[in-house]
Amino acid sequence: MGVTLSRLASVQRNMDKLDESIATLDEAQNMFGYNDLYTAVILSKLSVVYRYKGDSTRSLHFAEKASEITDKQRGSKEHPG
Repeated sequence: MGVTLSRLASVQRNMDKLDESIATLDEAQNMFGYNDLYTAVILSKLSVVYRYKGDSTRSLHFAEKASEITDKQRGSKEHPG
């Protein structure tokens, strides 16, 4: 269900229904654990939506959270998984 909501949010974003996209992504995010890789995907999509809305501060916040989860799960250049 979370994957379906994520896809719906992408469609909403592409239709310029940004507030609806954010609400859908928030709902999808609640379906995954914090350190789940799919949560990183949701957070990354939230980053994109906020960038489209012109809110670079929130966009960066969500991008950093997504990166943090990805680094913990898959490793980073500094700390390979």
